[in-house]
Amino acid sequence: MNNLDELETALIDKLSEMPERQLIKEIEDKIFSNEECLNLISAFQKAQDDYNFTLKLFKEEHEETKQKQKILYQKKLAMDEHPLIKEYNNLLITINEPLRYLEYNLFSLFSRRGNHQC
Repeated sequence: MNNLDELETALIDKLSEMPERQLIKEIEDKIFSNEECLNLISAFQKAQDDYNFTLKLFKEEHEETKQKQKILYQKKLAMDEHPLIKEYNNLLITINEPLRYLEYNLFSLFSRRGNHQC
């Protein structure tokens, strides 16, 4: 195994050991067993489908599209305000932060090496 493989394995192990990963699974279970959460998610998905369908028929500036976009925004806001979903989203931010940091630094590393095109 080369050094890069070892680093990759160590990184995956570290990310897997984050206590937030277990907690997020527990919150997911609570969300998917909570009728209020399921209704909010369903309403959001329906609003998203309606908006996407309307976009196929009309331009973004059309009044019908704007109305569907407003409804979508309201459904998303209502869903995101539920305490379980809010907790879930905050944990996602915590879990994704090290990944964004790593991604940024990896891209920076490659960009410092020159303007190589893939």
